[in-house]
Amino acid sequence: MGIVYGQHSTYVLSVYTTGSSWSSIANVANAVYEFMNASSTSSVGVPDE
Repeated sequence: MGIVYGQHSTYVLSVYTTGSSWSSIANVANAVYEFMNASSTSSVGVPDE
């Protein structure tokens, strides 16, 4: 569990797993960071209206 201070947001990330590798956890953390800190003009993870 950790507090992440990003450019556009601050959030808590907690990853619970059984048997996953550290690289898998890092990939999840990176994907969440990219999503949470995407610029307002980016469409990353935002569904079309």
